[in-house]
Amino acid sequence: MIEKSVIYKFVSFFDGAESVALLCHVNPDSDTLGSALSLRLALKKLGKRCDVYCDDNPPERLMFLPSVKVVNECEGDKFKKYDVCVAVDCNDPDRFNVAGKYFKNAKKTLVIDHHKTNRNFADFTVCDANAGATAEIMTDVISCLSENAKRDLFDKEIATLLFSAIVGDTGAFSFDNTTKNTLEVAGKLLAYGVDSHFIIYTMMKSQTEGRYKLKARAMNNTRFFDDGQIGIMTFKTTDFSETGTSTAFTDGIINELIDVASVKVAFAVSEVGDKYYKVSIRTKAPYDASAIAVTFGGGGHERAAGCRLSGYYEDVVDKLLKSARDEI
Repeated sequence: MIEKSVIYKFVSFFDGAESVALLCHVNPDSDTLGSALSLRLALKKLGKRCDVYCDDNPPERLMFLPSVKVVNECEGDKFKKYDVCVAVDCNDPDRFNVAGKYFKNAKKTLVIDHHKTNRNFADFTVCDANAGATAEIMTDVISCLSENAKRDLFDKEIATLLFSAIVGDTGAFSFDNTTKNTLEVAGKLLAYGVDSHFIIYTMMKSQTEGRYKLKARAMNNTRFFDDGQIGIMTFKTTDFSETGTSTAFTDGIINELIDVASVKVAFAVSEVGDKYYKVSIRTKAPYDASAIAVTFGGGGHERAAGCRLSGYYEDVVDKLLKSARDEI
């Protein structure tokens, strides 16, 4: 856990600030969205102008999140320079692309994150690689804001956003990044009336017919190497077009592959352009997914990471296999 004095220093940057921009990373997940939107609601209670930006729109499966429709609602606004800009759940400035203009132009910049590969690119960074989700740290931030304001800023909406963020990044508390603190934070949030059953069902089980068919294709075409220690599933552009889906629908499908008993390293390779691939990586302990991702300019966590590669498909597969073998 991060020392409370560090959290208080982070919170102090909002003192006197009238405007705050919150940046989510590309291909937004529940952690970046839930953490950013919860801080937005808390800061608005304190009278701050607070806007949320992301290069990609929130995926359909996360549209149940409270206030999610405010993301990018101020994109056409002439207001461009914020007193404070916070990169939420971002380990690298490349992770927010064009939205980075708000970060570049802000008077003060902050980062709140839990990636072990964080590049420390802001005026002040709070990063705890042992946190199951950035939302765990954000809960501490909003608690400090509440202490300073001498009133409880938490409510059902904020708690729902933070709980959803934690559910997403811990696989509904099933991944090994779930700690005692993770469960204590989740318990605190539940006290505000969070519907945990609805959130876990919606995020972890519910799916469209298109995603079901996409998953079936990927699982059917999965390739195994080295006596089943390495698995590679592939999503081609034709898979997306023929199932009426997109790369946003691939989220979580890779977990089916890493759950195969023999698999130590799993890759999900998504074709996102001409000879251009988005790669998700999952590993079992003690193998480090982020170490593999860093080899290709990516990053992430010990058990979940990602990167992007260019080249012919089989060449990409060969590179991934070599990196996995080097790690194993």
